[in-house]
Amino acid sequence: MALTLISSHNVTSAVSQLNITSGLDSTYDVYEFHCYNLVTGTAWDGKFGFQFNAASGSNTSGFDQVITSSHTTINRVETDAYTSHNWSYTNAWDITHATNKNIVDQSEQQLYQAVNRGQYSDTSGNDGYTPDPTDYLVGDGTSCGVIRLYSPASTTYVKHFTADFNSMGGVKGHVHTFHSMVGGYVNAEEALDEISFKYHNGTWGSGTIYMYGVT
Repeated sequence: MALTLISSHNVTSAVSQLNITSGLDSTYDVYEFHCYNLVTGTAWDGKFGFQFNAASGSNTSGFDQVITSSHTTINRVETDAYTSHNWSYTNAWDITHATNKNIVDQSEQQLYQAVNRGQYSDTSGNDGYTPDPTDYLVGDGTSCGVIRLYSPASTTYVKHFTADFNSMGGVKGHVHTFHSMVGGYVNAEEALDEISFKYHNGTWGSGTIYMYGVT
């Protein structure tokens, strides 16, 4: 397997999302997005996700629910005290044709598939939604992982994707590593030609994404 670098995208200050709108076409059957040292820009918005678009097709309104998806996630949490180390499955993480919206921008109704649990959680164990802001975060927590998309240019079949991510984060007394593996498909026969990345209802602080074609 050989990787050909198509583009690199570096976030150095707070942004709402990152969109890649070129380079995703019929040149390769498989594309990979390598994500390095992703950091949320908002303390309690630690879930990172992505969504595709078919800009050259009938969906011209952007990264929205016109393209629906289904995916499932299994994960493993390891605390700094080695008190939790089991693989688990939680159906609340699943998306079934967008009826369960794992990550969604409430104002724009954008659906994003989550590829990691919250990087940061508070001392009571919340996973990225409503931690107490007075619980200060560890400064070196990040997420890293790879998203793989298969046959995006097909106009006959749905588009499958997989993702493998690991995150480290926490607050005083509750630091953990969280390994998640995701598999799913985009329920569209149109060719996918754009991808967007964002954090759950918050800002993205920093990180780098490399886009590769796979041969």
